[in-house]
Amino acid sequence: MSQPTGIILKAVIEEGSWKKYLRKESVNFARLIFADREAYEDQNFYLIRYYKPTATLYCFLYFYYGNAAWLDQCPHLVLLRRLEDYLQPQSTGYLLGTLDSLSPADPANKHYFYTIQNARFTPSPMTTAYTYEIEADSKKFFKAVENGLFFNQLHNSYPIIPKNIKKQYEKLVETHRRKVVMENLDRATPDKPLKLFGNWYYNGQAIHYGTQPCPGLDVYTFRETPYGGCDDRQVAVETIDGLKIMETDPAAFRKLHKGFYTTYFKTATTIYDEYMKPIPQADAATFKLLEEFHAKDKNNVYTFNNIIPLSELGEPYYFDDAYFFSDKMLIGTKQIWIGKYLLRDVDAATFRLLPYHPGKEAAYLRSDQAKKWYILNEHIKHGTDKDGEFFICINEQNTQNTIAPIPEIPELPFDTVLTFRTNQQEFEQWYVAARRKFLDEAEKQYKKQHSKQQ
Repeated sequence: MSQPTGIILKAVIEEGSWKKYLRKESVNFARLIFADREAYEDQNFYLIRYYKPTATLYCFLYFYYGNAAWLDQCPHLVLLRRLEDYLQPQSTGYLLGTLDSLSPADPANKHYFYTIQNARFTPSPMTTAYTYEIEADSKKFFKAVENGLFFNQLHNSYPIIPKNIKKQYEKLVETHRRKVVMENLDRATPDKPLKLFGNWYYNGQAIHYGTQPCPGLDVYTFRETPYGGCDDRQVAVETIDGLKIMETDPAAFRKLHKGFYTTYFKTATTIYDEYMKPIPQADAATFKLLEEFHAKDKNNVYTFNNIIPLSELGEPYYFDDAYFFSDKMLIGTKQIWIGKYLLRDVDAATFRLLPYHPGKEAAYLRSDQAKKWYILNEHIKHGTDKDGEFFICINEQNTQNTIAPIPEIPELPFDTVLTFRTNQQEFEQWYVAARRKFLDEAEKQYKKQHSKQQ
């Protein structure tokens, strides 16, 4: 399978010149986005942002399709190269065509690379310095591309494309919707339903979501939204628990989404979870989804399905963004949480997180090689507070991809925070013994089940 291609642009350009370029080309950007979305639904992603503090334009065009020849001839490149007419002699930056949008800073994925010199895009070598610059720019400005589908991100508060382009795009979408409805509505039948968008159809009698009839929705005003669809008085929300239809003001209804796992819905007065169940403790006026697994309002923090009052957590607090989501830490002045677990035996006011470098045997027993198919989300943290050094061990059961029951032993109870106030050597003596006992018991469980199957 080929990797997604892309074009990345960084250009230092005066704001006035950028606005002139945008006024002329916004409709052309909108047409490209609309055409891509019609052909490829939500596979492509456009991020176009002018960063005023440094007078710099950042563009990341992520394509689900394409190859080297296409990158040379695509209309997107033509549109970006027209920026030359608006650059200043002192402008700097680069234009990269990559054969792998997932790893754009890797020179091996480069198809073409230009630097801006004397207000022109000039073919140039992709030096190590530019590799580091592209990697840094990607981490800082292009994270929205990693946070889900373009259409969802388009309607979030974080601006991924300029308002001019968004307005032009929305005009095209509405014009197309009206054309489809007006010209084809009378032809729709149960045998040949009319596709409205996505998984939504009209069969001549009612709107359907897949095979599910939605007779209360008005086909003449029904339109696509990031959460599903709406007419002039109802929202139809696609959730992980199925379709939910609710009468409310569609103009005030929002889907809040970050990353892959965190979704809320919002009206003017109520916050809903990913199942569209209301969260009565949430204050809609001040509620914000700050990052994946981390939302906040004036009263509470919302993380891993926990609602934590700020008065109990203590402010100021910070959210430690670990690589594995279940290792993320919420650290206040009164409480500390690891994932969904509250640390009860730690003084939050004096807590400091320390690095943990396991010894050879402990490192092996934590490795995938030792765990084999016995999946166990295991968290070990090393810290200190007013009472001294300690280690935290949490064993969280995860039954995915297992081929035998996961045993529970007294030394390693599931979903329990174990606190050890000792040094690393003594902690790892306990840990190695407990882990070996767990693996021995897991092997017995596997052999027992395997023998039954034979």
